[in-house]
This record gives sequence, structure tokens and C-alpha cells, in this order.
Amino acid sequence: DFITFEYCMLDGVNDSDEQAAALVRLVEHRLPCKFNLIPFNPFPASGLKRSPRERVAAFARILQEAGIVT
Repeated sequence: DFITFEYCMLDGVNDSDEQAAALVRLVEHRLPCKFNLIPFNPFPASGLKRSPRERVAAFARILQEAGIVT
């Protein structure tokens, strides 16, 4: 029924409202899909951090309000 996208949430890298809106534009009305938003599991050499829970929730809300299963 759906294509599932696994989207790893990286603090300050790909978790902004603008990036959520860009995902909506990319898939809306074209691709039946859902997004699984995955908190990043940081490790020392990565230099990356996990998006805060509140940021993940706000990102998910944008997708959900556009009718995308998240």
C-alpha cells in the first residue's frame, strides 16, 4: 500500500520545518508513502546529534497535517 521511507533525524542537519515542508512537496499527490522518523543514535566519531524529541514531534506534525502517514 505504501512505500516506507526511513528518515534519520539529525539535529540541525535535516530536521527543520522547511525540510519537512520540502518532503511534503516532494511526495504529495505523487507517491503513496509513509515516513518512519528515526532518532539518530550518536557515536563519538560522527560529530552528529539526535534531534530533540520536541523537534521530531514538530517535524512529524507538519507531515501529518499534509496527510502523510508518519
